[in-house]
Amino acid sequence: MKITILGGNGFLGRHIATRLVREGRLGNVPVTGLMLFDMAPPRPIEGASFPISYIGGDVVALPTAAIPDDT
Repeated sequence: MKITILGGNGFLGRHIATRLVREGRLGNVPVTGLMLFDMAPPRPIEGASFPISYIGGDVVALPTAAIPDDT
Protein backbone atom coordinates (compact mmCIF):
# COMPACT_ATOMS: atom_id res chain seq x y z
CA MET A 1 0.00 0.00 0.00
CA LYS A 2 1.25 3.48 -0.87
CA ILE A 3 0.39 6.19 1.64
CA THR A 4 0.45 9.99 1.46
CA ILE A 5 0.46 11.98 4.70
CA LEU A 6 -0.59 15.61 4.36
CA GLY A 7 1.07 17.51 7.19
CA GLY A 8 3.96 15.04 7.19
CA ASN A 9 6.20 17.49 9.05
CA GLY A 10 3.72 18.18 11.87
CA PHE A 11 3.49 16.44 15.22
CA LEU A 12 0.81 13.91 14.30
CA GLY A 13 1.93 13.32 10.72
CA ARG A 14 5.51 12.71 11.84
CA HIS A 15 4.36 10.33 14.58
CA ILE A 16 2.26 8.30 12.13
CA ALA A 17 5.08 8.21 9.56
CA THR A 18 7.62 7.04 12.14
CA ARG A 19 5.30 4.26 13.25
CA LEU A 20 4.67 3.15 9.66
CA VAL A 21 8.45 3.02 9.08
CA ARG A 22 8.98 1.04 12.28
CA GLU A 23 6.17 -1.48 11.67
CA GLY A 24 6.28 -1.60 7.86
CA ARG A 25 2.54 -2.17 7.60
CA LEU A 26 -0.85 -0.63 8.20
CA GLY A 27 -3.00 -3.26 9.84
CA ASN A 28 -2.29 -6.44 7.88
CA VAL A 29 -1.24 -4.65 4.67
CA PRO A 30 2.46 -3.99 3.99
CA VAL A 31 3.48 -0.41 3.20
CA THR A 32 5.19 -0.24 -0.22
CA GLY A 33 5.72 3.54 -0.37
CA LEU A 34 5.26 6.64 1.74
CA MET A 35 4.88 10.26 0.65
CA LEU A 36 5.25 13.00 3.26
CA PHE A 37 3.82 16.35 2.17
CA ASP A 38 3.88 19.68 4.02
CA MET A 39 4.44 23.40 3.36
CA ALA A 40 8.21 22.79 3.56
CA PRO A 41 9.66 19.41 2.58
CA PRO A 42 9.58 17.19 5.69
CA ARG A 43 12.78 16.03 7.36
CA PRO A 44 13.94 12.56 6.25
CA ILE A 45 13.13 9.45 8.27
CA GLU A 46 15.78 6.72 8.35
CA GLY A 47 15.38 2.95 8.38
CA ALA A 48 12.40 2.35 6.08
CA SER A 49 12.19 -0.90 4.12
CA PHE A 50 10.19 0.97 1.45
CA PRO A 51 10.79 4.21 -0.48
CA ILE A 52 9.84 7.51 1.15
CA SER A 53 9.35 10.75 -0.81
CA TYR A 54 9.32 14.24 0.70
CA ILE A 55 7.49 17.09 -1.02
CA GLY A 56 6.87 20.67 0.04
CA GLY A 57 4.06 22.79 -1.34
CA ASP A 58 0.58 24.18 -0.88
CA VAL A 59 -2.25 21.67 -0.43
CA VAL A 60 -4.49 23.99 -2.49
CA ALA A 61 -2.27 23.26 -5.48
CA LEU A 62 -1.39 19.66 -4.55
CA PRO A 63 1.38 18.41 -6.85
CA THR A 64 0.57 15.29 -8.85
CA ALA A 65 3.67 13.66 -7.31
CA ALA A 66 1.99 13.79 -3.88
CA ILE A 67 -0.83 11.49 -5.03
CA PRO A 68 0.06 7.78 -4.98
CA ASP A 69 -0.43 5.95 -8.25
CA ASP A 70 -2.27 2.63 -8.49
CA THR A 71 0.87 0.48 -8.72
